[in-house]
Amino acid sequence: MPSLRHGRHTTQPTSMMRVIRLLAVASLGASAVESFAPTRYAPGRVTSNYVSSRQALVPTDSVSDPAVVSSVSSFVGPLISGIFREVDPDQAKGEFWFQFVAGSGGLGIGIAQIPKIAADIGQIRDLANEGPTAGGETVNIGPLASLFYPAPSAADVNKVISKVPTAEAIVKQSTSTIYFAKMGYVVEEDFTKVLGKAGCNPLAIKTAFDALSGGKGSAVDPITFADKLGRWKEEGTGAFARDLQGAAVTKISSYGTLLFLVGLVGDLIIESGINGFLD
Repeated sequence: MPSLRHGRHTTQPTSMMRVIRLLAVASLGASAVESFAPTRYAPGRVTSNYVSSRQALVPTDSVSDPAVVSSVSSFVGPLISGIFREVDPDQAKGEFWFQFVAGSGGLGIGIAQIPKIAADIGQIRDLANEGPTAGGETVNIGPLASLFYPAPSAADVNKVISKVPTAEAIVKQSTSTIYFAKMGYVVEEDFTKVLGKAGCNPLAIKTAFDALSGGKGSAVDPITFADKLGRWKEEGTGAFARDLQGAAVTKISSYGTLLFLVGLVGDLIIESGINGFLD
């Protein structure tokens, strides 16, 4: 966006769209990080076998890496501090270099995740062609979940629901070395291994775990695990589909926020360069 000159000074733009973008960062930044965190245990329902509070973010793969959003968003505060001030060209140049150095690291991390996200979605879609399947009618998972997952066979999902052990049983068989596995959480690695040995379909296993975790990463607390699994056994694939749709909404929100922050940081760097060197 062009700048307005007053004598020797350059006034950076203060348009309504810029105000809206800044307010959006404030409201979305925290929710993006929160969306990757494991669910807290409900008060009064924690046993001595499990951790009673969230002590860290769930270790995740590149599809939902909390370090990505936090790295990008950590630069937003310093970068927006000078937007509404009148500066002369020399000061504008200095602010460009500050914003470039401060923002380029987070910007690079954010941009690097885009092809990884696309690759991971492709790997999930490839599961439709893998492993044993009972075939037949597929589950209606809705348009949002269909952005990430092929529709699994209803028979395959029902087999997962019937075969999945309790959280405690999965934890006892765990071979994972990550922190949350040791704290009693069900991690995706162990969940996949147990149900794979039971002859379940890979796509049904993947969609079931993401529905259980709410799309928040590679671990799910045992209380949420038991609550959702209980509903699935009572209500069938309809309850499973609703939880998978919720996981898809979480992913869309997280990815959208990441892209928004990447775009904002890039915009600030470009505009400060224009104000300092081209006006």
